[in-house]
Amino acid sequence: MTSTKKTAATCVYLELDITDRYADSRRAMDVCGLEIRDHTLTPHFWTWSWGPTDLIDLTDLLPEISAAKAVMLDGPQGLARVGCNIRASERSLAAAGKTGDKRPPLSQPYGGFVASSLDLFAAFHAAGLFDPSTQDLQLDEVYPASIWTRLARGLPNKRRGDGRQARVAILRTLGVAVPDAPSHDDLDACAAALLAAAADRHIQGLRVAAVGDPMYWDDDAACLREGQTLIPEVDAPIFTKLQSVVAPRIASPEKQTLRAVRSASTAQRGAGELSIVARPSLDGATREDRAAQLFELAGV
Repeated sequence: MTSTKKTAATCVYLELDITDRYADSRRAMDVCGLEIRDHTLTPHFWTWSWGPTDLIDLTDLLPEISAAKAVMLDGPQGLARVGCNIRASERSLAAAGKTGDKRPPLSQPYGGFVASSLDLFAAFHAAGLFDPSTQDLQLDEVYPASIWTRLARGLPNKRRGDGRQARVAILRTLGVAVPDAPSHDDLDACAAALLAAAADRHIQGLRVAAVGDPMYWDDDAACLREGQTLIPEVDAPIFTKLQSVVAPRIASPEKQTLRAVRSASTAQRGAGELSIVARPSLDGATREDRAAQLFELAGV
């Protein structure tokens, strides 16, 4: 594997956006690194690329990994326990991707992504990066969607302008110097890297909790199984502050319309009248995105 990191900055918190290494046109993996500069977390972005062979060689990445205190990866660490069709963490977080107790076929939705993540975590395990007795690196799994929903309620869809602005406001309030006009992928990466900083107790009022079953090595199948996912735990004063900075961006016309229709529909049903509910316009690229947008619009 190779890296395009150009900056000489030492990034102590890293997040990796895993891609499908089995895809016909596989793309590089986006990396977000947070540098501590003047009590502010400054993000840097670069990529890691899969190697030309099936063997995952981490040699070129070790300087970046060893300089970090915590590394977050947004994919499953291991297979589910034998006899289970989903890992405990995925069930708890209602994750879009599901990892069963056997490697998924590449033709299955998310199959190539899940297999690639399993391969990468296995490579980290083989390199001894999970052994706390040999180094201080914290290597964990994250699910960006579960981060945002715990930092603030009712966020607009991340693909909308107001959704990105709300996420920028959250990150800047928590001390991340987010650049202007970031993409939603950049914002997800920053949030996950922020969780790495929180795991290192660098963010006041923000801690982490582990959801799911701990990872373990299955000798019979020669593979990793399960693995916990980190989520943020926000102190009440900080949560109130974050909610206040995103409040101006939550009351979008589209959401107001949906809530007004829902309120009117409820009132009509109470009066015994037939109600007609307008269908909201959804622009998500996938079924999971559109489902998430429905929850966001409904204020769930």
